[in-house]
Amino acid sequence: MKTFLIPVALVIMGTGGALASNIESSSSKVITIGYRVGNFGEPTCVPVKNCETVNTGVLCTYTDATGMHNLKRMGGSQCFGELYEILP
Repeated sequence: MKTFLIPVALVIMGTGGALASNIESSSSKVITIGYRVGNFGEPTCVPVKNCETVNTGVLCTYTDATGMHNLKRMGGSQCFGELYEILP
């Protein structure tokens, strides 16, 4: 009986570990507001659109009259770091 229970227990523990690590990696995805650096007379960081923190391979950007710009995270009163587009 022991020769049967030990492999079954190992398979169950392995499956549980795989599921737990998958849940953890998907829960680290955070949707946050992407900010652009403010122009003269505006706040330091101006909210533009939702982005995510997990690298999807596509930077979160916005376009205005001067061209395309990367959106940043806001920390304190500064805009910094990279954000990524929300992909389906």
